[in-house]
Amino acid sequence: MALSKHTIVWLTLVILTILTFSIGKTGWLNNAHEAMILLILATTFIKGSMVSEFFMELHSVKTFWRIIPIIYLILVVILIRLFY
Repeated sequence: MALSKHTIVWLTLVILTILTFSIGKTGWLNNAHEAMILLILATTFIKGSMVSEFFMELHSVKTFWRIIPIIYLILVVILIRLFY
């Protein structure tokens, strides 16, 4: 039985969420605080992109509509990084 694309994306989101939680909770990269923050922000961006592309079904619309959530995600990640 082959998994659907949405199932694979969902499983990836779950794995990334567990990874992010583990990094933040266990302090896996405590000695490398900067690396920990960047890794968490990168996974946040990837997860947001996956949600907008697959679960919001933006992969089948014009580029303009696909860019709006990406710009928003980039802005949020930059602002979090600047103030954290």
